[in-house]
Amino acid sequence: MGVLACAVETIAGQLPLRQNDVERHMDALHDHSIVSGSIEGEFRRYPFTRTLLETLQHQDVDIWRSSSEHIDAYIKPENLDDLSLLNMNYTVVPIVIPKMSLPGDEDASLKRPCSGRHTGKKSQFNLTYISDDFHSQYHSAANITRFMRSLVHTFPNHTSLFHVGHSSEGRRIVGIKIVSPEPVPVGKKGRKAMVILGAQHAREWIATSTALYLAHVLAVDPAEQGDHKRHALRRLLDHFEFHIIPLPNPDGYEYTRKHDRLWYKNRQTVSDEDGQTVCKGIDMNRNWGYEWLPANDPASGPCRHWFPGSRPFESHEVNALASYLTHQTGGKGHVVSFLDLRSYGQTLSAPFSYSCDLYPADAEDQIEAALGAAQASSRVHGISVSTGRLCETLYSAPGNIIDWAYAVAGIKYSYAAHLRDTGIYGFLLPQEMIRPTGEEAAALVDYLATFISRDPKTMR
Repeated sequence: MGVLACAVETIAGQLPLRQNDVERHMDALHDHSIVSGSIEGEFRRYPFTRTLLETLQHQDVDIWRSSSEHIDAYIKPENLDDLSLLNMNYTVVPIVIPKMSLPGDEDASLKRPCSGRHTGKKSQFNLTYISDDFHSQYHSAANITRFMRSLVHTFPNHTSLFHVGHSSEGRRIVGIKIVSPEPVPVGKKGRKAMVILGAQHAREWIATSTALYLAHVLAVDPAEQGDHKRHALRRLLDHFEFHIIPLPNPDGYEYTRKHDRLWYKNRQTVSDEDGQTVCKGIDMNRNWGYEWLPANDPASGPCRHWFPGSRPFESHEVNALASYLTHQTGGKGHVVSFLDLRSYGQTLSAPFSYSCDLYPADAEDQIEAALGAAQASSRVHGISVSTGRLCETLYSAPGNIIDWAYAVAGIKYSYAAHLRDTGIYGFLLPQEMIRPTGEEAAALVDYLATFISRDPKTMR
């Protein structure tokens, strides 16, 4: 069977949520002791049909995930009695929200008793070991920046911070570059670059935590990792430099911590056609300038959940990211892989997002690499990982970053990696799953880098 014939392959089966899954969902929530309250809307799992998906999108329903089997959707309180949504089969899944950080305990994780690996200073961690319990919880934007600074302090010879730009509310967008300090051997070509991006969508906390974990495993000395040695990836620096941007949407991320855990967009003020200020937020991952489409539906105004902006790159954050990727990463041909970390669904998806009518010219290589990476990831803890084009594994959406990365920036191996899980927790993944998710992502990156390093056309 050809690779493209396997374009959508499930490594292990995934069934729709049944009643026993709902019970397991609630038992797990109780076991993790993360329940602090509920939300007023309703989380429903519908059997998939194309017509239903289009209906939900038209009605601006918050679709959490769509697969060939089912659609996960959050129904707002004002839409609970909508007959068009009631007259069909669905399962109601209880939703609870983990304890949220309050404005006054932004640095709470630094005030807890030391584990023996943290320094006593609020501004710095001891990150010699990837077993450090920094990766046992979610962190504020301030702590994320401290982590990156501490990583550079710990490994100054091969890590450095870089400035991407500013968010709409003025927060700095910071990344970390990890590159071998050793010169390229005589007669060898220069090292290529891989770019990894954290959560564009504010509520997808696990994407940012995973980006931080990947930075850590790329930086540490494998010889000092003990039982965690197999997860260390510094050897990949022989072939690649890594540019990692864990928090591309800092405004939205902080808003989810302090106000609305399920907030999706950035926090940019947007206006209607008359220039009147009406709402907050642009969907960053529909604002990229390849096959971008405006919200032509009259009902799809600036307050809509999926608002793509009134023009490409209107988002301050998207504009800054595009500028960095275009001008600060070595130019076309230097970056050979782009990985957009997302939540949730356990899929690894290649272009295109905007349409399934066309295959990329490099589809064979993209899917072959993705299949191997998905298998490598699934072997770590036995999860299921599916592959395909993003329009297949999720749904068609214009203005997506991986379409732009591939078609405009010329990055052949561009992917969206939807991390854990498949719907038991969704966006509210417990902190106990941060490290396992990071380990699965590390295996995925390891396979991709190894595969790409053996592609002579890409590495020339």
